[in-house]
Amino acid sequence: MIERSAQNFERRVRMYLAVARTLGIPVVVPEVVQVSGGATHEMQPGLIAEWQNTIPFAPTDSVLAGYARFNSALRSVAKAYNVPFIPMVQLAIAGTKYYFPEDPIHFNDQGAERFASGLAAQLLQQHLITPLGTASEQEVAGVEAVSLSSVRRHR
Repeated sequence: MIERSAQNFERRVRMYLAVARTLGIPVVVPEVVQVSGGATHEMQPGLIAEWQNTIPFAPTDSVLAGYARFNSALRSVAKAYNVPFIPMVQLAIAGTKYYFPEDPIHFNDQGAERFASGLAAQLLQQHLITPLGTASEQEVAGVEAVSLSSVRRHR
């Protein structure tokens, strides 16, 4: 079931990237993260309980294997379309302090901030965006641009 779902997911991502390319829309593909980090085997009883509560019809290790397989599909499609794949598991956005209570998938504010900051840092490191330069350039860009890690798209 994981493999068939991953193949369907990969096909949909390929279609999305093909449309984005046709329309000239730049895209990056961030790795999908969840409360167990990059683990394919969960050993913490509290996290196992969260997964079982959220997805009661599948063993936790199967769910985690599904995440690993879907991320593999994302890497493969990003490579095929020459689109940057942004690894996110290394940011250690794992554990309950980054997710809503009893929800191993959706970030709370702290998790969302860590993900966004990590993504912005990687975009800068890979020269996919550049920091705003002068104070006057920041002023012209407005408060919104400054609050989003003071970055702008690389032209």
